Amino acid sequence: MVLLSSLRSVTNIKNATVWENMAHMCVKTKRLDVAEICLGNMGHARGAAAVREAKQEPELEAQVAAVAIQLGLLDDAARLYRECGRYDLLNELYRNAGFWERAIAVAETRDRIHLRTTHHLYAQHLEGIGDVRGAIEHYQIAQTHLTQVPRMLFSLGRMDELNDFIHRTQDPQLWRYVSSQQPANKQTNKQQQNGKARRSQMFGCCYSDGGQDIWSQSSDTIKRRSTTRGRRII
Repeated sequence: MVLLSSLRSVTNIKNATVWENMAHMCVKTKRLDVAEICLGNMGHARGAAAVREAKQEPELEAQVAAVAIQLGLLDDAARLYRECGRYDLLNELYRNAGFWERAIAVAETRDRIHLRTTHHLYAQHLEGIGDVRGAIEHYQIAQTHLTQVPRMLFSLGRMDELNDFIHRTQDPQLWRYVSSQQPANKQTNKQQQNGKARRSQMFGCCYSDGGQDIWSQSSDTIKRRSTTRGRRII
């Protein structure tokens, strides 16, 4: 009743802060219907869309948690997910927030169906920030190391570490995967060598008789192409 009377009294108010404070009250009182009105008056289009999507969840607490997330009330969202036993959504909340230790703890104790997925996503995060050793560890826990670790080490050019990993693992599937990648790598190396040969021929022409004029023309062409590419990018 207090919330409804407050809503009637501020219907004509355009101050987004007032509506945000009321939205916070809606999270505490689990009034999803009023929360939608508040988000709409805040001009929070993404939040309103998240609420509409969250209505597909069967639990009221999970629906209200979506509002809490949009308002930045992560502790309230986590509490609501615990109240309704939606530990899968709690795990996802922690992952999206970057709380990886909490996400793994939830997966290990309450959401084991997503345990490997959580470790795999954490490994991708570690790879992205350059923690190769940590990424290898969590790819192994996720049991996706047979493809992900070779891919990562190949892309980084860390062939010595890749060879050590292969010999430590001694897995036939890993050997097959690495062997399947070798033709592609050979083709790439061949293309790189052909490119170097063509560049050598070009520079040879540039420094032959009359090469100074040719070099000037080539330089002008490169500048024109760079300018054209710059315009296309812009």
